[in-house]
Parts: sequence; C-alpha cells; structure tokens
Amino acid sequence: MQEQWGSDLETVISVLQVSLAPAFLLAAMASLLNVYTGRLSRIVDRGRQLRRDLGDAALDARAPILAEMRQIRRRKKLVRLSLLLTIGAAVVVCLMVGILFIMGLTSFSRAEIVIAMFALSMALLAISLAALLAETGIASHEADLDIDEGSDI
Repeated sequence: MQEQWGSDLETVISVLQVSLAPAFLLAAMASLLNVYTGRLSRIVDRGRQLRRDLGDAALDARAPILAEMRQIRRRKKLVRLSLLLTIGAAVVVCLMVGILFIMGLTSFSRAEIVIAMFALSMALLAISLAALLAETGIASHEADLDIDEGSDI
C-alpha cells in the first residue's frame, strides 16, 4: 500500500495525527457539558418545585422560599455561563483542528494562530470551571443552611 500511495499517504497520516490530538480535548469538554446539563436540570426542577411551593405557601412562609429562589436563579446563571463557555471552547478546538489539518496539507503555516486558539480555548475552559466552582459554593452553602436549620445534627 505504501508504494501505491507514496509519500502523500504518509503526509495525510502525519497530518491526521497532529490535527486530531487536540480533538481529545473535545471528549473532556463533552464530559463537562454532561455534568453541567445534569446540574442545570436539577436546578430547573428545584426552581419549578419552589414555584409550586410558593403558590401553596401562607404569606408568612414565603420569605424563605423567595430567598431560595434567588439562590436558584444565581446558580442557574452560573451553570448556564459554564455551559456557554465550554461550548465556546469546544468550537475553538474544532476550528483549531481544521486549521491544523489545512496547515498540514498546504504551504499555509501560521503557528501563532494555533497557539492563540489553544490559549483561548483553555482560557474559556478555565473561566467555565471557575463559574462551576462558584455555583457549587452556593449549592454547598445552601446544604449547610439546611443542616443548621433542620435538626439536631
């Protein structure tokens, strides 16, 4: 087969290896997106339950429900931000893979573009993780309050 395709096949194989290596980042990002959508789903479900509880609550019992609804709203915004940033990072990685492939098969060579795209995708991912950290901080604070108010634990 080597003789049939010659050096063109070697070039394509080499280019595929180099351009697909960053694509492994996409698998990690897909896992993060799965985590984020799971968290968002639970937050939305809790928000819906709180809306039902608010409708059934007596006037004097509405304040804690409204307070939790505000926290739910903040958490939802942070998870949504995490989702958007991770999707943005994934799009940048996809574009970077395409550019690497084009650069490998043509004489076009601009390493600074690839470096900038990689740095941008990592920055977006880092900010996404920071937003998740903030959201989990709010969630764990809520859990601490439940324990403090709940029982003799």
